[in-house]
Amino acid sequence: MEMSEMLNIRGKNVEDEIQNAIATVQKELEGLDTERTCKIYSSYILRELQNRHIIARLLNTKNIDLNYEHEFVMATDGTSSYIIDLTYSQFGQNEPQELNKNGYIKCTKNVLHNYINTINSLNRQRKM
Repeated sequence: MEMSEMLNIRGKNVEDEIQNAIATVQKELEGLDTERTCKIYSSYILRELQNRHIIARLLNTKNIDLNYEHEFVMATDGTSSYIIDLTYSQFGQNEPQELNKNGYIKCTKNVLHNYINTINSLNRQRKM
C-alpha cells in the first residue's frame, strides 16, 4: 500500500471535500467580515475538514517567524497539499488569485512562497 493510500484510506476526493467544507463554513459565518477574522474562519474550516475525516492542520505565521500573525489551514490527501484561507481577500487582489476566488489552492513551492510573501509584505505596509 502506497503512503498516499494510507493517508487517504477512505479514498475521498479531498478537493471536493474542501469545496463542500468551504460552502458549509461560508453559510455558517454568512455576514462575518473577513478583515482580521482569520482565527475564526480557520478554526471553523479546520473543524469542518476534521469532521469529514480530511487530514488538515492549522498553521500560524508566528510559528514560521513572520512578524504578522495570520492563521490558515493546510490539508492533504497524501499526494497533494492545499492552502485554505477564507480571509485572504483582506490582503487585496494578490497572487495567487485562485485563493481569492475559491478560498483554497493546490500548494506548490512557488504558490506557498507567493502566499507567505504577500502576507508578510502587505502587513509590513499596514504597520507603516
